[in-house]
Amino acid sequence: MKFHWKLMLLFLLISLIPLVSLRTLGIHNVRIMADSLKEQVKEQRDEAGEELLQSIDDRVERVESVTAGFLFVLSLIAAVSALVFSRTVTRPLKILAQAAQKLAKGDFSTRVEIRSGRELLELAQVFNQVGPQLQEHYRVQQALSVAKEIQKQLLPQTHPQVKGLDIGGVTRYCEETGGDYFDYLCVGEHGQEKLCVVVGDVTDHGIPSALMMTTARALLRLRSSLAGKLKDIVSDINREFTRDVDFSGQFMTIFLARISKGGRFMEWVRAGHDPAMLYDSSADSFVYLGGKGLPLGVDPNSDYEERSLEFKPGQILCIGTDGIWETRNSEDELFGKKRLESVLRNHAAETSDSILQAILDEVNAFRGALPQEDDVTLVIVKSTEA
Repeated sequence: MKFHWKLMLLFLLISLIPLVSLRTLGIHNVRIMADSLKEQVKEQRDEAGEELLQSIDDRVERVESVTAGFLFVLSLIAAVSALVFSRTVTRPLKILAQAAQKLAKGDFSTRVEIRSGRELLELAQVFNQVGPQLQEHYRVQQALSVAKEIQKQLLPQTHPQVKGLDIGGVTRYCEETGGDYFDYLCVGEHGQEKLCVVVGDVTDHGIPSALMMTTARALLRLRSSLAGKLKDIVSDINREFTRDVDFSGQFMTIFLARISKGGRFMEWVRAGHDPAMLYDSSADSFVYLGGKGLPLGVDPNSDYEERSLEFKPGQILCIGTDGIWETRNSEDELFGKKRLESVLRNHAAETSDSILQAILDEVNAFRGALPQEDDVTLVIVKSTEA
């Protein structure tokens, strides 16, 4: 049954039940009074008494007929009123429903015009504001989709194939775009080619962070193509980056490592980023690669410390962002770096891609049904036998 007829039936019931009840009560009272009079008249045995009894019965029947007629007329009036009332209510709702279907199909120019009832008029006004708002939201979503594809293309699409190294990296954004970043940069210094690996993390996430990440990427790619020590490269990048983002109050942490193409020597600079993790499978030991240096964008004159060590076969370099170890589960526990160490140890014999996937799977399982709250970036570099 359609809502229109349901509403009409409800209105009829509300209208007729009191009328029928009043008539029934009235007729009942009339009959009681008539019966009382008839009892008194029955004491008279003459012809006049018989006529009076007949007169009482006739009047009771006339009252019943008249009230039945009135009830019928009132029922017709109630039925017509219910029909008009139900149409007054359901017609605007039907107009709104049809307009909503058009909106759902993407016709954001849909508008409704309703003149009856202040509440329905207000509802129509609110509905007419939905179309432009949905259109703007759709436009923003399209822009975000394009931005997502652009940023995705800014990240490495393949991993470098370097003798003596097994390299893999991945980024998972918690929104359409984010501020996490990793890249592979090749530079030449004194005729010796080396591989640079960088991981960065802009404060917050979303579109603003994505723009900051794009700025940093351009500066890193430009400056790392020139010769120089790592600390000088980071200092130059920091100076330009600070000038670009000074107005925003945002900053970016990075970890920049440079590995000889033979994979036996590594230098690094840490600009406010969490220390990278170096796992030696032969000794089953972990070393955290620290170093002094403020994040990019804090102080244009900041100095950075450059460190180095031998990168031996069997060692694994793990550079990540805090979206990994700061992941929380339903009991508000942190994933932590100890769990990360455990996964790295258990999968050390596998390829870099397999290690990446194992860590991501472990983080996802730990988080459970909770949404991802921060961007996640991870780069694995294994030193292998040449």
